[in-house]
Amino acid sequence: MSRTTRIERYRNNGGVIPKEFIPAIEKGVAGAMERGVLAGYPMVDVEVHLVDGSTHVRDSTPQAFTMAGSLAFQEQPCGP
Repeated sequence: MSRTTRIERYRNNGGVIPKEFIPAIEKGVAGAMERGVLAGYPMVDVEVHLVDGSTHVRDSTPQAFTMAGSLAFQEQPCGP
């Protein structure tokens, strides 16, 4: 079985994150997976669910969503 570092699935239940920011979130999560969250080991075979979020006219940029995706991935506990 081959291993992967890609994001398997996104689920946006709230629907408040504009679609143009989803690739930026994916980029942030992928970067965090490559760096790893424990001792720098890359994470593989991960499924990510984007549940909700919010935007602000002035502060919502692709860079902000990349950072948010990375930080959210690093802060979430891992589980089966």
